Formats: sequence, C-alpha cells, structure tokens
Amino acid sequence: MLIESNENKELDSLLFFLYSKLNEKKMYLNKYMAQKAIFKIKMTLGKNHALTESLPYYWYYYGPFSESVADSFNLISDYSNDLNIVLKYPEIEDIVDNLIKNKNFFYNELPIEIYKKFAPYNFQYPFKFKIFDIVDKKRNIENSDDFINDFFQCESQLPNDSYFNEYSNIFSDFLTKLDLINEEHQMGKNWLLLRNPIKELWFTFAKGLRVKQKDEFYNYNTKIWDLQFKESLKMMESYVDIMEDNLKEHSKTNNKYTLLGENILNATVGTYLRSK
Repeated sequence: MLIESNENKELDSLLFFLYSKLNEKKMYLNKYMAQKAIFKIKMTLGKNHALTESLPYYWYYYGPFSESVADSFNLISDYSNDLNIVLKYPEIEDIVDNLIKNKNFFYNELPIEIYKKFAPYNFQYPFKFKIFDIVDKKRNIENSDDFINDFFQCESQLPNDSYFNEYSNIFSDFLTKLDLINEEHQMGKNWLLLRNPIKELWFTFAKGLRVKQKDEFYNYNTKIWDLQFKESLKMMESYVDIMEDNLKEHSKTNNKYTLLGENILNATVGTYLRSK
C-alpha cells in the first residue's frame, strides 16, 4: 500500500540525495526537472524494485507528473542531511551519478528522451515537441506548410484506444479546418487567435491521458479526471463548430478578437491555470 506523499520518507530522502549531488556539481534543481529526474530514476530501477511503489506518477501536460514529488520538492529546504536512501538502496548512487554527469543531457535532452522512450502513445512526442512547443513559444508562424505537415503526421499517430475516439474525431475536424485556413494563406494572419485553441488540443488530450496512464495510487481521481476530460472535449467541439465563422468575424474587426474569441482564449488559459 502506498503511503501519502507527506509521509513518503523514502521519496524525501531520494529527492534530497539528488539535490545534494547536483549541488556538488554546482547544478540547480527546479520543480520541473525534479519531476523528470525522479521519473527517470523510477524507470531505471524498474517496476519490481522496492522503491518504485513510493514514486507514484501519471502522465499529464508536460510529461510524467507526481503530486508526491511536488510535495516533497516544496519541503526540500527543510531536510537535514538525510542520505539514508543510499544506505538502503546502494544502486541509487550510480543511477543518480549517471543521470547528472552531463549537464546538457540533464537539462535539455532528458525531457526529450522521456517522451521518446517512455510516453505511452506515439502521438505524444510529435504533438508535444513539433506542435505544442511551436504555438507555445512563437508569436509568428514561419513556415505554415511544414507546420500543417507535422500536424498531419500527428493525426496519423492518434491513439488506437476507444477512450480517445471522440478526441480523435475533434482533432481531425480541427485539422481539416486548419488546413483550409493555410490553403487560403490565412494562417499567419490568424496565428494569434489560433495559438490557444491549438494548445487546448494538447491540454484536452492530457486530461484524458492521466485517466488512462496513471499508477494505482491515483485511482481515486479517475471519476473526476474523466469528467474533466469530457468537459474539455465539449469545449473543443464547440470551438471547432464555430471556428470558421469566428475567424471571419476576427478578420472583419481589424484583427481584434471577437467576444467569442476572447472567451475561448480565456477559457483555455483559465482551464489550464485552474487545473493540476
């Protein structure tokens, strides 16, 4: 039986050991890298290792996420020199040393490796790094044809899982309209209006993803997570239905968002900020 995160002494000890080893190399540890590093350690240990059960995860917006790791990280400054984890599991030291020996790998390549090696669906890597990251970081689209081609590649790798059937249909409808916008050379003009709905495609998928890809520790959340996924599906379906009309209205108003457009954007961002 898994222990609650605030009583997870083995996780606390593991996280502090990682933090200490990074300090020795004058490397930092933020909450995002803590999630990925502990997940990588967990996967290296293997599912049958005694420590693995103390490291519960589910897949979400930015990869594997553990509420227990988040809780432990928030308390890391309160830890004493608790390195008992290595006394109990000596193999941890070599695993951590290998993980942090290369700064570029730890900070830049590890997130990519996690998606490539451990993501449960092939769809995740291309959509996260070729679509989501583009719309999340760029305020202008440089090559819309390449972007659309990457989008179609993602469509070809949508999960073959009946739980995601409705999502796949919405994704394909959205892409069909996005492709038409590109063919009419309107992608650049409407890029700012399209960015958040495209990101919401990813956030919506992630809400279903955590329902399907979680450790048993999080089973108590299944019903509420399923409900949140279905609510996001309804919102995306509504947006796709009025997508063309909304863009036409946007064009008529001298590049100012329509009230509906603003509501869509606010809803997508708000949904993300209010959710874990």
